[in-house]
Amino acid sequence: MTIPYHGKTYVWHWKGDSLAEQTIEAVARTLKQWAPNLKGIFVKTSDGSEWMGKYDTDPQLRIDGTASIARWVQVLSANNLEFHAWSVAKGIDTVAEADLIVQAALVPGVKSMIIDVEAHPGFWRGKKEDIKPFMTRIRRGVGGDFHLGMSVDPRAHQFEIIHPQEWRPFINSVHPQAYWDLFERDFEEVLDEAFATWGNYGLPLYPVLQGNAPLFEMESAFDYANQFKDANS
Repeated sequence: MTIPYHGKTYVWHWKGDSLAEQTIEAVARTLKQWAPNLKGIFVKTSDGSEWMGKYDTDPQLRIDGTASIARWVQVLSANNLEFHAWSVAKGIDTVAEADLIVQAALVPGVKSMIIDVEAHPGFWRGKKEDIKPFMTRIRRGVGGDFHLGMSVDPRAHQFEIIHPQEWRPFINSVHPQAYWDLFERDFEEVLDEAFATWGNYGLPLYPVLQGNAPLFEMESAFDYANQFKDANS
């Protein structure tokens, strides 16, 4: 499978309430002005069995369903920006969660879906045996050619908790959340651990960097990540 992220840089978007911009058009203008080399946006579409709009009061930017996603895709495409979706998997109502992920992924123009799998409160609460039927339902729904990624806490002590080998047959890339500021560590140390922990997993790694760190740290972390042979972003 061709990896859609190779040689590209993206930003991750959580919800409309977190932005000063009030329309998708304004978001696109800001990104084109201040990050002209950006290739697209990862937009959160669902949280467990709920569309992300349940937790977002912004009337223009919230994701309430496939029509909202189609609007994002349309506006971003008009500005030469790609739309990639991401969602939080909780493993509580796996059928409902899987169905929302599939619905989002099947909207024309959605380039990929990243499933956020973490063992922290508010994230994955399912059991090991829940993973296969959950991911089988998603993979059957989106088809074998659609790109599914997984975003994870990259620290070594978080690796086995999420049962990584159960997810492996269904996904195409891993996106370690290298949040050095949140972890109160140097970015070199966090990225070293991320690649040491996930480097033998057998899939391309595309680090997610700290978005609210000082600019010089983000630039340095970007350059440092690209020193790893599997850092394809």
